[in-house]
Amino acid sequence: MSRGAPTPEDMVFKVRVQPAASTTETSPAPNNQLALSVPANGPFRRYELDYISLPGELTFTRQPDGRRTAKVEFLAYVYDTEGRLLDETGKGISLEATPANLANLFHSVLRCHLELSVPDRAETFLRIGVRDVSSNKFGVIEVPASSVSQLPVATHPPAPTSGRPTPPQD
Repeated sequence: MSRGAPTPEDMVFKVRVQPAASTTETSPAPNNQLALSVPANGPFRRYELDYISLPGELTFTRQPDGRRTAKVEFLAYVYDTEGRLLDETGKGISLEATPANLANLFHSVLRCHLELSVPDRAETFLRIGVRDVSSNKFGVIEVPASSVSQLPVATHPPAPTSGRPTPPQD
């Protein structure tokens, strides 16, 4: 997940990145972990990240009772132009399926909503990824913050943050 590293393409996912507001903030978003070099009083520009991933991209491990389990991590990092980590956030979701509902699980999507605070100063880069914990496979993209900073402010309700897959819509 280091800035500038080759982007692994082991997993397919989509992510929508939009500014959360048109103004800056003086404190980081909840669950963000700022680097010690970043002033805790900002200013920060907050971004909403809405991920969609497919359960079929994950490695499910069979348990002795027949259940299958998997864990996925949704990750977001902010780097400066020198590759120094400035901020990070993420969320892990555990999945469990019985033999009876495994097919339904594979016909659903996983959704995750994160909020990431980006120091509002010189150019920064967002490194956004999804990791299958069991296989250590990644899907990663990297974008300059300047490429998303001028997008319209997010006006949609945030995606669910639970680990429950969303069934397909007809």
